[in-house]
Amino acid sequence: MFFSPRINFDRISVPPKSLIAWVVLFWGSISFTDASAQVFGGGFVESSFESTQRRDGFGGELGLKVAFLPVEIFGSGSHFPERQQDPSLRVWSLGARIQIIPFPFVKPYLVGGLGLKEYEGGDSGATHSEEGRFLGLGVKTTIKEVKFYAESKYAFQSTSAMSIRLGASLSWGGLPF
Repeated sequence: MFFSPRINFDRISVPPKSLIAWVVLFWGSISFTDASAQVFGGGFVESSFESTQRRDGFGGELGLKVAFLPVEIFGSGSHFPERQQDPSLRVWSLGARIQIIPFPFVKPYLVGGLGLKEYEGGDSGATHSEEGRFLGLGVKTTIKEVKFYAESKYAFQSTSAMSIRLGASLSWGGLPF
């Protein structure tokens, strides 16, 4: 007697969570040969618009980009110098950039995270801080290891503000997993 194995596909069921995990693992294994991360760091200029005032500042950021994920995690700090009666302002951010659509040369992304504003000096000489969140849109392009980006974000704090940031950062390393 000849044995012929038969598989009844009508009875095979895969839980949705398991199926998603397998698809992600399969996609990652065929799409990328480098399972590593890169550190990036750079500087930017920023304009902030609180109510009707415009303030110009500068800052820096440091972050991590994992090769097979469309996400960058970053920390940044901005400084807006004191001018006339306005106190100096420092803005600290911890956030993520998530790529929306992978165009070949220009890549749009969403940006969001947590922020802390610290006001110091001014006419009163008082110091105070505000915590909040931010959300925005941006676009980036990468030439070799240098990333150039422009983003606009809105900070949800007691003194909400819109800001525009133009920057460049350099990627280095290949941290293996």
